Amino acid sequence: MLANPAVPARPGILTQRAGAPTIAAPTAEASPFAVRPRMPWARHHLAFRGTRIFSALMLSWAGLILIGFGAFAVPAANELGRAEADPGLMSLLGTVAPLIWGLGIIHLVGAVGLARDRLTWGIRLVTWLLAAGGLVVAAGLVLVLAGRDPVALVHLGTPAGNGIGLLAWTLGLYALVGWGVRRVVTARQLSAA
Repeated sequence: MLANPAVPARPGILTQRAGAPTIAAPTAEASPFAVRPRMPWARHHLAFRGTRIFSALMLSWAGLILIGFGAFAVPAANELGRAEADPGLMSLLGTVAPLIWGLGIIHLVGAVGLARDRLTWGIRLVTWLLAAGGLVVAAGLVLVLAGRDPVALVHLGTPAGNGIGLLAWTLGLYALVGWGVRRVVTARQLSAA
């Protein structure tokens, strides 16, 4: 037996206190235990906070990939004279590199907003970043499938087609962030109801 019926239960986090209203989870039968769950989708529930932090880390990782490609890899490839291999693609990459770099920095800002649960701008910014980042990755996948791999052009000695792995990995990160944002929004709607 877990508890002695002669000793009264001490009020804890999940027990009913005298005079305090209890919001208990609906059950089919009365529980014989003194512990009753209160609002399992409360705002500071551990799964909710963990989902936000996990999603923020995945969004930061995707942002760091974009920053690394836009701020370091493309300018270094241009300096090393890789434009002779594919001048059109290198010109395109040189044009969009500052935009990719800026998008990566905004990813880090969105990750902070998501991790700190900023209700007014965090979820909205992350949703827009998922759309914009997904479009950038989709454009990269179209280039790879057309035979003009931007990663192979930037990193000499890389077989053409290895860029598809990095782009698929980034798309997977966006899928995980999308799952986390959906879970956070659903939890917020359940706690408001």
